[in-house]
Amino acid sequence: MKNKVKLSLVVFLMVMLGCFTSVLADSTGGRYQLKNNVSGYNSMATYISLDKSEISLTLGETYTLLSHNNSSNGNVLWTSSDPSIATVDSNGKVTALKTGEATITVALQDGSNLSTSCLVKVKELTTISLNKTIDSIKVGEEDSLSVVVNPVGVGVTWASSDSSIAAVDESGKIKGIKPGQATITAMTSDGKIATCSVTVTDQEVKKVKLTLYMGDGVTREYNLSEDEVNDFMNWYNARANDPKLKSYYIFNVLGKKQYILFDRIKTFDVE
Repeated sequence: MKNKVKLSLVVFLMVMLGCFTSVLADSTGGRYQLKNNVSGYNSMATYISLDKSEISLTLGETYTLLSHNNSSNGNVLWTSSDPSIATVDSNGKVTALKTGEATITVALQDGSNLSTSCLVKVKELTTISLNKTIDSIKVGEEDSLSVVVNPVGVGVTWASSDSSIAAVDESGKIKGIKPGQATITAMTSDGKIATCSVTVTDQEVKKVKLTLYMGDGVTREYNLSEDEVNDFMNWYNARANDPKLKSYYIFNVLGKKQYILFDRIKTFDVE
């Protein structure tokens, strides 16, 4: 009788050991199945999250949301509140289809009923253009650039690559400061840009003809700037009123100095 009891105890222990071994061998994804078909433990998640709670996209743009959770099986379901505005695939990739707002939701499929969402705002694709891409002005001159943006109402800021050559104000008016080249940039609030290359040149110097009639019958002609003519006339008038002042005037002709004595000038004419 005692031997039968011992044998039964040994058999019982072997059966229990076999069941324990089966539990270890047959575990898959957090669910354990015993050989006698008794269901084991299935772990449910305690949290789920997304890398973004809100995103803004333009038409045709995509963004892949990243989901994190501690579910043992990790299965999730992605849905969009309005697929006509924004769709989402099984990997969380969102595609913007038309302007508006849609909520993208990711939900765990482990029985925990946990989910989280992201608000997607779809905007029109911003475009910007200028009425000119190339411009040329002279030092001291001004010109205005006009900008066209879509959608209407998008903010625009202006900047010059070198404001010491060409400056621009907040309305797009440019001014030539000194000879050279600068790029004027108009930028929207979301980073779209349009540019205009501006070349600044010196003002054309207006030439004036100065004719000196000398006492010996010789006529001398000079093509001078207005400033040079004014300088000569100031000297001539001052010398006429004060004989103690400098008795000659110097003209630069082809890089050479030409001295003209006051007493030799009979009269002069400016055209």
